Amino acid sequence: MSGDTVLRATIGGLLHDIGKIWAQGSRPDPKRSHWDCEGGPECQCRQKWGHSHAAMGGHMVAEVFGQESPFAEAVALHHAANASARAIPIIACVQEGDRLSAGERDDQYDPGEGAAGSPLPLLISPLAGSASSARVRPRPLVGSWPPVEEADSSTPMPVQQWYDDLARAFRDGGAKLRSLQGDALVDGVLGLVENVGSLAPSAFWRTRPDISLAMHLHLAGAFAGALAAVDDPEADPCATIIAGDLSGIQAFLHRAATARAARQLRARSFYLSLLSLVVARTFARDLGVTPAHVVTASGGNFLVVAPPGCDAKAEQIARHITAELQTVHGPVLDVIVASTQMRRSEASQFGAVVRRVRSELHRRKLRRLDGRTAPALFAPRGAGGASEACRACGADGARPAEEESERLCPFCAGLVELGSALPTKNFLTLSSASASQEPGWRDAFARLGWKVELHERVPDGDATASLLVLDAERLREAPHGRLFVSGRYVPRKRDGGVVEFKELAQRGPGRSLLACAKLDVDDLGFFIRGLGSRGSVSPSRFASASRFLSLFFEGHIDVAAERRGAGDIYLIYSGGDDAALVGHWRGTIEFVAELRREFRRWAAGNPDLHFSAGISFGAPDRPVALALAEAEDALALAKAEAGKDRCTLFGIPFRWDDVEEVLRWTDRLATLVQDGHLSRGALQVLQVAREAIDELDPLGKPRYGPAMWRVPHRLRRARGESTRKEAEQLAADVEQQLVRAGGPARLVAAARLAEWQTWRGERIEEPIANQERRSR
Repeated sequence: MSGDTVLRATIGGLLHDIGKIWAQGSRPDPKRSHWDCEGGPECQCRQKWGHSHAAMGGHMVAEVFGQESPFAEAVALHHAANASARAIPIIACVQEGDRLSAGERDDQYDPGEGAAGSPLPLLISPLAGSASSARVRPRPLVGSWPPVEEADSSTPMPVQQWYDDLARAFRDGGAKLRSLQGDALVDGVLGLVENVGSLAPSAFWRTRPDISLAMHLHLAGAFAGALAAVDDPEADPCATIIAGDLSGIQAFLHRAATARAARQLRARSFYLSLLSLVVARTFARDLGVTPAHVVTASGGNFLVVAPPGCDAKAEQIARHITAELQTVHGPVLDVIVASTQMRRSEASQFGAVVRRVRSELHRRKLRRLDGRTAPALFAPRGAGGASEACRACGADGARPAEEESERLCPFCAGLVELGSALPTKNFLTLSSASASQEPGWRDAFARLGWKVELHERVPDGDATASLLVLDAERLREAPHGRLFVSGRYVPRKRDGGVVEFKELAQRGPGRSLLACAKLDVDDLGFFIRGLGSRGSVSPSRFASASRFLSLFFEGHIDVAAERRGAGDIYLIYSGGDDAALVGHWRGTIEFVAELRREFRRWAAGNPDLHFSAGISFGAPDRPVALALAEAEDALALAKAEAGKDRCTLFGIPFRWDDVEEVLRWTDRLATLVQDGHLSRGALQVLQVAREAIDELDPLGKPRYGPAMWRVPHRLRRARGESTRKEAEQLAADVEQQLVRAGGPARLVAAARLAEWQTWRGERIEEPIANQERRSR
């Protein structure tokens, strides 16, 4: 089929169930459930066209695109079983896309059809697991963040009013779609669908309502377009599933190791997120499909639903992209892909399809340089002559930027500029263009044939440019924009400049030290396998869980850091299922513990979904690469524990409730010192409790020895201006801790943190590394 037919089938799939929003509203209209008739007692719309939400969706789409629109017809007839409807190729592709996306079939959505099950059209978080029944309030993504709000079932809920608001938001946003063309139109439709349908269920009468309507529509559009591309709605295999990886992300981030790395680290993270998306969209474009065929693109990983039989072409595209990236970045970044053919019978086992293709991708990553070393890596570069290396990435041709003492290459200088501009930019436009070269951070995008522009306000004009919104609040101005939650927040100075790490280390109590933390979700693969019933995972169920996970790591963490108000957290990277951040030592520990609590709420208390963290400490002038490497080691230590779900401090993989207790003890000890009831020397005494820690099991039974009685005894003698009663109480509590499982480890960590919190000096004499890291 032609590209226009692929576009129509894709948009038909993206909109086919949009009538489900109107179906739950409070203002019934006798004509809304009829299509192409006047109604009346002889009407056979239900028999001809299937469920009433189909006709209702047709009317909603007709309001946007007109009654004669092929999109409206495809939506209204997507449940029609008669031969005349199936004879229309677009409708047949939309119907098959709907079936493939659902996988776990539930045709009964409309009320009053005699279905057994919940009549409550409220979404259960896709991350909740089978034990939770907490419902999510349906609302547009625009508004206060986080968008996931639990519906209070203890009071009457205005469910119909909530759906009226969604229907109104769709109509208001739909008016902005009429002038768009091509990929911009696909992105606009998908953006509007994501805005109004992400927090509504795709079905609820006979199934667990934990699949997002937006993700069901997204996958239906992708499969419909893939089938239209081969002109065969019945094709089997029905699609090529492409998994890709932007390899070298950590090395790319670590290259920003200058003393003033804060100016560009966040920009590097944003650049990588955008590059992941653009690379995935390049595959979709070059394979003849649309941006809607990119199912996920975050954390350097992407998944694309492509037409069946395009494995060889995907490999060719990957080689081209890698060559262009290596021209810009050298051997640091490249693209590795794997693909597999998906059969129709695998629609209910989509998780197995993804595991299969990702297993092959992992194998290829282990052999990424085998037999395909790019000649360009060994070709002469530059024009020769005297030149200085870039202080950030080591590239030749560095020049001092304006008002800067450091020499940076054009790319890194562009990242500094990008990092300064990001907090004021709210929109991004992306459009296809002729391949070219462009100095600065846009060069890789230009070489791949894309034009990227950042905007403070909604741009006017170009009907072919896709609009991405960088702030959920700005969806009010552009409800059809694709929410690109990649994170832009950086702590700022009073003059608007980016806070350097030396100043960041001073934004908190006590000693000026920085902490670097790395977070990563535990056993995500096992969680995905457990989705659905009887081990079945449909494409839409898989995509719903992935979307909710990325909303937390790419969106919520950034907002949470900004809402702290202390300006003591700098996000280095956050995307997919992991994050890296740096900040004042106290603020970092508190923030990571807060994120753990928030993530538990985000996942509706699912005990099987959690993350681990590793935190390293050091001076503010310590190289960022070293801080990240130490945090990575600490994270590995946490994940080595049975059950994971830990946070490593000072080389000890604490449980999360232990971290909270360490902070409580820290505050208690610091307060006693600051009030003059305890000498700072007593904090050194407490650290003698290290002798009672079992090195093989630091959170287990303490090791009996002299520390058991020496520490309490010395505390009683080390009291400051305290009364004997206060000293005795502290000593007694310490004695109890010393005999509790993990007590000595908690005391030692708290005493060290209390030392930092009560520090009054201004200079840092030596860096604090993870000297206590246990070897495994």
